[in-house]
Amino acid sequence: DIRKIDSGQFKLRFEEQNYVPYSNHVFEQFKGIATVKGISFIVEHSEEELPLMIDTVHFEKIITNILSNAFKFTPQEGKVIARSGIVGDKAELRFYNSGSHINEEDLGHLWERFYQGNAGSDSSGSGIGLNLVYELVKMHHGSINVKNIEPDGVEFTLCFPLLSVQSQTEEGTSEVTVMLVDDDTEMSAYLTSQLKKDYQILTAFSGNSAWKKILLQRPDVVVTDYRMPDGNGMELCQLIKNHPETDSTPVIMLTGEGDETLQLHSLNIQVDH
Repeated sequence: DIRKIDSGQFKLRFEEQNYVPYSNHVFEQFKGIATVKGISFIVEHSEEELPLMIDTVHFEKIITNILSNAFKFTPQEGKVIARSGIVGDKAELRFYNSGSHINEEDLGHLWERFYQGNAGSDSSGSGIGLNLVYELVKMHHGSINVKNIEPDGVEFTLCFPLLSVQSQTEEGTSEVTVMLVDDDTEMSAYLTSQLKKDYQILTAFSGNSAWKKILLQRPDVVVTDYRMPDGNGMELCQLIKNHPETDSTPVIMLTGEGDETLQLHSLNIQVDH
């Protein structure tokens, strides 16, 4: 992974995930070591749903590296706590372990590759693992920090953008809400940056996930890509136009295809533009 990142060949495959059940599945892997070491492993989710856009394989590496370190440096009868919640427009993930501190001079160097910390440090970073975590967090558009917790603990805090968070303008909140539906995260981010000054923005990354959010949040306009996995733009438009509570919602379809058959089909299912 490190070599691929350095060479620019490392690619992430993003998909929408609810962090709560996803992480619970990962946490199951650590129950055995918790029992063997006599460590109390506590999981606390303040929300039932924490929607994130992640690469499920590589995001798991973030969690497992941090928890592996936590269990490594937690003494018998100690405690490891994994917490999650929402702070502002971010998902905040916190991982605490008792029984150790990181030397103050090492705190600013943990993410450096091959950095081992000073001799005698209770929980110096393992050069490769934490450097990989740092790189993967950045690639997920997140941030990571670590601090000592008195009297004898360490806590890693990770923050990631939440999906479907309404953006507010600097001057106030617009009354018009636009739902952007696109599986291309870069395109979604670009459209959001262009529209957020004038509208409240909701986002979804597939037709089916968008439909669930449309029923709950009732946007004024839906702007959707045509080609998407898990429910394309045509299917989404049909759901919107065939439901009595959403049939008047304008739908704008984005596509680079100029096929006349596609255009005719779009008109037949009442795509507005």
